[in-house]
Amino acid sequence: MRPMMISAAIVMAAAGHFSQTAAAAVKYPFCIEASDSIGCWYNTLAECRESAAGTGRECIVNPKLDFGSRAKALNSYD
Repeated sequence: MRPMMISAAIVMAAAGHFSQTAAAAVKYPFCIEASDSIGCWYNTLAECRESAAGTGRECIVNPKLDFGSRAKALNSYD
């Protein structure tokens, strides 16, 4: 009985790890940048600019994107 409980715990832990890894893999191409923080939650530059309007923040291309994704985001700038 005890080995079965340990096996079940391992399976549940592994399933939780893989589901978090998949969720963490989502990388938005645009970020809002303040003096002390960055928030990367925007699919488009327009969305980012709308959130940044009047706050003194700037929109940038996500610095954690790979080269090809960064180039694609840069090409989509207005």
